[in-house]
Amino acid sequence: MPRTYRPALPEPVTEQLRALGARLYSNPSDMLGPILEGLSILPAGAVTRASTEISITLQSTWNRKPYLVGGIFGTNRSEGELLKLDPRYAWIFLFHYDGRIREASLEAIDVPPVSPFFLAALVWRLNDWVPQVRDAAIRCFDRVRPRIDAELAGNLALDLLARTDSWGRWRTEKQAFFAVFERDDVVAALVDRLHRSTKGKLVACLKVALRHPSIDKHLPTLASEAIEPGIRAVALRCLISRKATSITGYSWKMIDKIYGVQQRLPTIEARPLSVASEPIEWIARGIDDRSSTVRWVVVDELLRRPPDFPGARALIDRLAQDRSPRIRTRAEFMRQR
Repeated sequence: MPRTYRPALPEPVTEQLRALGARLYSNPSDMLGPILEGLSILPAGAVTRASTEISITLQSTWNRKPYLVGGIFGTNRSEGELLKLDPRYAWIFLFHYDGRIREASLEAIDVPPVSPFFLAALVWRLNDWVPQVRDAAIRCFDRVRPRIDAELAGNLALDLLARTDSWGRWRTEKQAFFAVFERDDVVAALVDRLHRSTKGKLVACLKVALRHPSIDKHLPTLASEAIEPGIRAVALRCLISRKATSITGYSWKMIDKIYGVQQRLPTIEARPLSVASEPIEWIARGIDDRSSTVRWVVVDELLRRPPDFPGARALIDRLAQDRSPRIRTRAEFMRQR
């Protein structure tokens, strides 16, 4: 049975966009407020589908005119003129089908976005298929980055951070977005959500965030108190190994040259932690964790260490009594070693 397509835009917002498109060149700025409010409540993860729907909806109703060329005697106005009259049009024209207008919209934005959806829209433009638009998005981020609300950026990260490395067009442009996470208040907001959340691609999000040393000081809290076991496991591995391993992108590996079969693999980078940690202390803490996922990290890291470090026998004996069969089996292997 074929899937039913569910629009990203609520029907009232779609109707308002159609009405805006029908009157666009007479400067109906009074219609912008309700539309922007309706879009602002959308989740950041809806930006890709919503981008297409906004563009198609507006194109179906507005009278297309050349960029920056108005009507006779000024009776109709171009998109460029509308942007000068009311910069709020920029948040709609970010989704315009014409790359020149998307570029002009980014140049017109001088205030930070007010919702995760509109921040995600700026990030999406960093991955635009037009190089000039991507350049304009970098300049836009440079202007608004210091004023982006930390709580807003933290919310965005859970929806978007884990997916950004799968976008293929941007290269150096991604650094404009990742620079947001160099702010301590933004990292603290992200950590708070990783600490309390149980839904979403939390582990993938943390693995991307680990490329930023500013998150290192929060790893003890995540390893001890995060609700999601996967988060505790990743943080604990970092503290035991004293390394932060993160995904920085993806590459293709040839599996079968004859048939042209390739496998898409993550690109992994490791860096030393910027904070001190005592591996043995964290191994002992991990053994008492209620999740076997976390305790398995302890076993795995113990196997990577010399077997004769102080206290090793006592730790292995405790693991040999674990309620997880695979952990007991690994502990018995270490006993024999």
